[in-house]
Amino acid sequence: MAAALARALAAAGERVLVVQTAPEGLLPLYFGMNRLALGSVRTAAMRGGERGSISVVALGGAGAEAQKDVAGSHPGGASTGHPKGVIESLLASAQGSDRLVIDLAADATWMVGQLATLRPMVLAAMAPDMNSVAGLRAMEQTFAAISDRDGRPLLPFYVLNRLDVALPLHLDIREVLRGELGERLLTTAVRRSAAVSEALAQGMTPLDYAPEAPVARDYADLAAWLRSVSTGSAELIAEAARGER
Repeated sequence: MAAALARALAAAGERVLVVQTAPEGLLPLYFGMNRLALGSVRTAAMRGGERGSISVVALGGAGAEAQKDVAGSHPGGASTGHPKGVIESLLASAQGSDRLVIDLAADATWMVGQLATLRPMVLAAMAPDMNSVAGLRAMEQTFAAISDRDGRPLLPFYVLNRLDVALPLHLDIREVLRGELGERLLTTAVRRSAAVSEALAQGMTPLDYAPEAPVARDYADLAAWLRSVSTGSAELIAEAARGER
């Protein structure tokens, strides 16, 4: 989802840095790249007519060991610092970008709080199955413990991924989640489509591989929603790198 969202944001004119935090993620493959060297920023090829740009970077030290370093940096395990170099490296790589899209691994959620000055928006992709319902409380508790710059919990917004409206179970799950989350479950959903896996096999995002497919429109709608609630800002990223906010 991070790769397709970045492509849709670039089509709208944004300069996007996409960040991989998992040690062996698939993210660069969607842009026709092989494994990324840690910390190395690479620029994705753009389609004709796109006004923005996409860069991709893989972070080292963003996972569980880094989280331990944060917790152990102060008496009592308070997570008030950050692993040496990780956040600084990220912000340095992001210079000139309008927006960061971070493909957040489960053990890298600590990064959200450390980037609170950038007014982060957390978007969780949920499969329409019982595992999502069962795991919702843990997800909510994780982010309720992380605060934004104003001290408010950074509760996620949620989007259903691989939704098939022809399946009654998927519709039932959507209603259950809507009852739990209200407006934090987006009305936009990403429909189930073979184009997603086929695109990956070709080293493309679904928007490159099948731009007229319904799933491509879903990603474009998701990007439009994100732009309506969270404005990208190169100036804000530069200020954060300088420690001004």
